[in-house]
Amino acid sequence: MSIQIINESFEFIQTSLLNLFSEECQKYTESQLDALAITNLIASTLSIFGASFVLINVIFASDRPTYMILIFNLAFADLLFSLFTMISQAILLVKTYSIFICYFLRCLIQVGAVASFLWTGCIALYLFKELLNTSKVNQKKLLIGFHVIAWIPPIISVIIIASTGGITRADSGYCTTTVIAGLITWDIPLIFSFIWNLIFYVASILKLRQKRFALVQQSSLGLCLSLFILSFLICWSFDIVSHFYYDITGCGVFWLSVVKDLLAPLQGFINCIVYTFFPMGNEIRRRFKKIYVLIFIFLLSPILLFPSLIWFTYFNLRDAIANFSKSKNYMNYNTFDEEPVNLSICDNGLPSQNSIHLRDAISTTKININNSEMPNYPSKIPDSL
Repeated sequence: MSIQIINESFEFIQTSLLNLFSEECQKYTESQLDALAITNLIASTLSIFGASFVLINVIFASDRPTYMILIFNLAFADLLFSLFTMISQAILLVKTYSIFICYFLRCLIQVGAVASFLWTGCIALYLFKELLNTSKVNQKKLLIGFHVIAWIPPIISVIIIASTGGITRADSGYCTTTVIAGLITWDIPLIFSFIWNLIFYVASILKLRQKRFALVQQSSLGLCLSLFILSFLICWSFDIVSHFYYDITGCGVFWLSVVKDLLAPLQGFINCIVYTFFPMGNEIRRRFKKIYVLIFIFLLSPILLFPSLIWFTYFNLRDAIANFSKSKNYMNYNTFDEEPVNLSICDNGLPSQNSIHLRDAISTTKININNSEMPNYPSKIPDSL
């Protein structure tokens, strides 16, 4: 009885959606598929420029607080997603790619997209935590936790779809996931991230209206971070609707596919606008006072990104090695074996040679250097004193 009720409910929902969109269930024509590919290609290209511009400006920023590092990782995830989406669509406009290229591109698109979902969620959590005015958390440990949360699940999802044969070709020739693999590795993470970000976005807006904030020292900065969350909600809402509609009806709606293919890869470009023209981009606008200079750097950003990343990686590795060496030297200096020492006094008033501890070598050397300037005290203390 219960199964019959479920089947009747499903049929009712399916019929209602078909009547709502009034579209016949049929395959897209070649011209429609080309239009979708071109739409996706344009949006992905804009996001490549936008994400590259954000990455370059974070690299050369005078200060990189925690929220800037979160934005850097979000922009990097957007760059991965948009770059390989653009390559995939560009190839499809010319010819059909091999199964190896199909798997390779789909895995990289998967990593970039899921990482973008999760890094936006990290920004939402960080913003709400700061607005709550809670006790301070170790920022390094917080960032390590965010990296684990945002980068490990995408890699796991790629392992799942690659090892289980969860990649297939759509009617357009575009490589996508099978129904089960897509549900586990795409739909569930996307829906979870959407609900997570929506909850924290509403909660953050309510807190911002009350003007209670801690490390986010200005409500305008908090509002700017909330716009990154809003960007995600707008860009991926149509993708969720499209997936639900297709799973229920088995049909695609062309105009819905156009909006989805336009907005989903456009998140990197929208985030660039938020980062540049809102309070967070004050340093950028001071650096590029003329709008034409800003546009020129924006257009060059994909070319400048690679050498900038090399420069950034080199100096960070150099600083990390230097800090590790200092830490190691400090540990060695403070972990010498403690041995009993002979506190006998020489005639010059200094400890005898066999009583000098290794950790006191530096200070003893300084005393010996200045010994010539010391007054000649008697070797023995008079009994009268």
